[in-house]
Amino acid sequence: MTKSDCKNVIIVIDEGYPLLSLSLLTEPLRVANRESPRPIFAWRILSPDGDNPRSSSGRRIDVDGALDDNPADAVILLASYSPARMMTTPLKHWLRKR
Repeated sequence: MTKSDCKNVIIVIDEGYPLLSLSLLTEPLRVANRESPRPIFAWRILSPDGDNPRSSSGRRIDVDGALDDNPADAVILLASYSPARMMTTPLKHWLRKR
């Protein structure tokens, strides 16, 4: 299995995302890869504009970029405690294209 054979997961975060939830999403993917003879998952963390948003606790992490057209087997939106704020017109358009 090559990296292109992995299941590609995109996690979209925006301002105020819960940092613990991000960890709870990525850790099982990492552990599955560690326990498998070959990687199963590849994931990227994106933000709508490519900026590094602050978590609800005020921490920033480096995202892998802005929304793009690269292939994905799954897209996960990790919204803040105000999820409607995340649903901008560009994000809705990007999701419809997926």
